Amino acid sequence: MIKRILCYYIIFLISCFMHELGHIIMSKIFFDTTNHRIELGIGKSIIDFRKFAIKIIPASGRAYWTILDLDRYNKSDKWRKIMPTLGGPLFSLLMTFLLIFLYRNNSVTNQFWKHMMMYSILTNAAFFISTILPVKYLNNISDGMGIINILKSAEDKVN
Repeated sequence: MIKRILCYYIIFLISCFMHELGHIIMSKIFFDTTNHRIELGIGKSIIDFRKFAIKIIPASGRAYWTILDLDRYNKSDKWRKIMPTLGGPLFSLLMTFLLIFLYRNNSVTNQFWKHMMMYSILTNAAFFISTILPVKYLNNISDGMGIINILKSAEDKVN
């Protein structure tokens, strides 16, 4: 029982990490960002490094970065601006399909690990669905709402 709960927790953290990594990779590709940091969970930090932190309550994640060339960002068109925000849900979706592929090809034969693989598929699919839907919650917005806000913004400068 403890092993299973610990595995669920680790799978959640890995899925959340991959989602946040998607944001950072897209920000790096489209805006050459620096000072990247990923925080997993909320509350007090139980692990805290310069680029990575795990907090006590596994409820969400955050990706941070610095845009060095704000002029480039401000002059970018809306589609380019949405890419860092879209990166998280996109990585969650890609992870879902990759895990489905591995699961269907019988890459895992042990029943316990098959169960964990199915949980990983469902977790990544849930990350995709819950972040791509445009929702406001607490003092935050979902990635989907962020994308809509960018698309609805008045200025659209094309390079």
